[in-house]
Amino acid sequence: MEYDVEHRGSGRPLVLLHSGFCTWVEFRRLIDDLALDHEVLAPTLPGSLGGPPLDVQRPMLEQHVDYVQRLLDDLAWSDDVTVVGSSFGGVAALQLNARGRSGSVVALAPPWTSGAGVAFYGALFSGIPAIGLTRPLWSRTTKSGLINGLWFHQSRTPPEIDPDDVAILLESWSRFPIYRVGAAAGRRGPGMPELSKIDQASTTLVWGGRDAFVPGWMRRRWADALPQAHETTLPGYPHQPHLRSPDAVAALIRSTG
Repeated sequence: MEYDVEHRGSGRPLVLLHSGFCTWVEFRRLIDDLALDHEVLAPTLPGSLGGPPLDVQRPMLEQHVDYVQRLLDDLAWSDDVTVVGSSFGGVAALQLNARGRSGSVVALAPPWTSGAGVAFYGALFSGIPAIGLTRPLWSRTTKSGLINGLWFHQSRTPPEIDPDDVAILLESWSRFPIYRVGAAAGRRGPGMPELSKIDQASTTLVWGGRDAFVPGWMRRRWADALPQAHETTLPGYPHQPHLRSPDAVAALIRSTG
């Protein structure tokens, strides 16, 4: 069975890993820019709409990274690869680096997915499946820049995303098996990267100045765990900065490559 993977462009290999519960389409406008000088691979990860099934009895991070590694092997991409991940995709990007499968990593607002982070996100995302109840309204609400801004940015600023892609992301969120994953993972959580194996010199952590989903204490945990990694803060930016300004994030990615 073929799963939903976007692969286009030519140049230096670049992998984009989407946010948790989302699909590759959150990167559509970023890919339009980066594919001008990169060969871009943007897979939909296990558990998300269009991606491989997720085995809820196994750590989610392990399955995401195993799947991306298989795609890299199919393309014969080795370690000279830039991997960019948003949110939980950033956690996966860090684990790929720990496995020696990337030359550099840009992690856009990775959550801390252990200990107190598990409890924080368990409470924050407990109502995700209820999103499906709003499906009859999507034909109108997905076209509203104000509603999309409040949803993606917690602000009135419209995100840079097509209405059809908003509907895909909402569908993916509503179908994600979060309750079964949470029950199986318990306090273990979805998984954490092997921090001691990450090449910190090739790692960039990017934070949004107005990110409501990765609080300051999580950022400090990452700073303590990866003290030699580069850190960049985008003032005024939300959790998914590429949806605020794909041009700015594309420029940041090129500057770290």
